[in-house]
Amino acid sequence: MKVVFGQEILKKRESIGNQWKKELNDFQIGIHTQNPEINIARLISDKEIVDHQDFFEKCAKDYRKLAKRLINKLAHHLEIEINPDSPLDSFNFLKRREHRPEKNIIEDWTYYVHGFHCCFENIKTGQVIEVSLVNGLEFGALDPYFFTGFVKSTPDYQPLPIEIFEDYADGVRILEKMEEIGKFEKVNGIYEGRLDTVVTDRNKMEANLFQKELLNELRQQNVDFVHFVDISHLTKEKNKGFSTAILIGIALTKEYLTEISNNPDYVKQMKLNKTIKNNEFYLTEIKTDQIADNLENYLKHNGFKAYSQSESNILKTGFYDKKNKKTPLPHKTIAGIAGFGWIGKHNLLITKEYGSAISMCSVLTDAPLESKKQKPLTPNCGNCNICIDVCKTNSLKGEIWEFGIEREKIVDVFSCTTCFQCVVQCPWTQKYIKKENE
Repeated sequence: MKVVFGQEILKKRESIGNQWKKELNDFQIGIHTQNPEINIARLISDKEIVDHQDFFEKCAKDYRKLAKRLINKLAHHLEIEINPDSPLDSFNFLKRREHRPEKNIIEDWTYYVHGFHCCFENIKTGQVIEVSLVNGLEFGALDPYFFTGFVKSTPDYQPLPIEIFEDYADGVRILEKMEEIGKFEKVNGIYEGRLDTVVTDRNKMEANLFQKELLNELRQQNVDFVHFVDISHLTKEKNKGFSTAILIGIALTKEYLTEISNNPDYVKQMKLNKTIKNNEFYLTEIKTDQIADNLENYLKHNGFKAYSQSESNILKTGFYDKKNKKTPLPHKTIAGIAGFGWIGKHNLLITKEYGSAISMCSVLTDAPLESKKQKPLTPNCGNCNICIDVCKTNSLKGEIWEFGIEREKIVDVFSCTTCFQCVVQCPWTQKYIKKENE
């Protein structure tokens, strides 16, 4: 609505406008600086925002999820690594490019960087989202104008349950009221004094959703087990500053185990015939390592830090002690913290489900995953000494594992020939083989 003032009351226009600003709380009052008029626009009310708080909270969560997915997809597309302290530095070079929507495309989205944001627009739906690049790895920061633009352009929200009249002014009201009722909150930006608004319930939402996606990703790669393990209590030398380990593994097949079980010289013959690289265990070890490396990349592309403990990576990064054949954090140690099994007299992990017939690898990460930690299980070997009896090189010392025991008191790794008999002859592995044959 526009109110035009005649010459006789023109001098009162500003005082009238200021009075209306005080009285008309649900309207935007614009006093024109040149023309003799005051513009009045309806705004969303506090009550309407409170009544639709669940809707606006959902919009903010959707905004955050989509923003994170698109910016990480763009980084992957451009083959760049996002600077976790200042993502803007990673994408600033795009500002020097000419904005050409027909060329700057990933999947169905055009993109361009401007100011502190990267704008994405869906070619098919017209949905628009502006991703903040000045809040570290928090890509869900909400700008009043950009947030209402996102809400109005998202097809799934149409028709809107509540009308948005003025994009910026209503956006300010929505963000302020949602913050007041605790649904949104302020976070620090990377620049001193800069505060931005984000949805409050983001960490739990993020963790639950991402963990489900992660499990689905791993299941597609045919892993037999996945454990999310809390390693935050370990020394930095062991956990490298990460709070969580993701333990993955694949069980060996019954046919393979049976073949070795029936032939004590199986591995020796393979070495003589130079067919080790065709061996199932060798190939499974390579596969689990590859999955771990892929998982590291997947986590990084989703904005988290990660470190794969694959054989090639610990060698490359200097975390394998070749002289003593040791690593700071073995996979079986992580498995023990997860309560997945115990350490047998052959110094290998034994699980109730698979015995020792598994290939494992692990990835350390700072991703906010729901993880578990428990006291390592007490060995369940009892008086059984089968692994010791089948060891032709007498590498096994017969000691029972306990927390803090030196490895050398259990096994001499330098005399071990990796004949695999201690693995397949273990009663728990035999139980697994027979169960598979049922």
